[in-house]
Amino acid sequence: MCSGANLIVRREAWLACEQDIHPEIPSGDDMFLLEAMKKRGYKIAVIDEPDFTAIVRPQTTWRAFLRQRMRWAGKAPHYTDRDIRRCGLIITLANIAQILCPPILLVKFPVEYSLIRERMNKNQLSSISKLQLFSISLLLEILYPFYLLICLVGGLFRKNEW
Repeated sequence: MCSGANLIVRREAWLACEQDIHPEIPSGDDMFLLEAMKKRGYKIAVIDEPDFTAIVRPQTTWRAFLRQRMRWAGKAPHYTDRDIRRCGLIITLANIAQILCPPILLVKFPVEYSLIRERMNKNQLSSISKLQLFSISLLLEILYPFYLLICLVGGLFRKNEW
């Protein structure tokens, strides 16, 4: 997945893919660009360096935050790449399964928590205690499936505009 705030693209690659960016769809040009570049065989890689991280301001209200996420989710039916669609389907089904069968959390959380801990250690973000990290991660793990479904359903059924 990608974020336009963190996307580096050669000009000639962007120009080759420009017609597939879907300006008629609010938001999403970064994901459509990723999809177009993948389709054309361009090299796609992750730059995992803190010096190359874009810092963007969060939405100022919960309503604005959810509207933004619904707008992002609303573009999902327009993706044509099988890998992107498959990834979205797996994430959605895993979260629906967690809602329908909460014990799945016992399998899902340790895996995701280990990835979070690894990431926190890698970036040396030690300003938070292990207990705080565990507690916040568990709370978010429980709430995330509901957030995902609200954004997905809202994004598919509401008029998406800037």
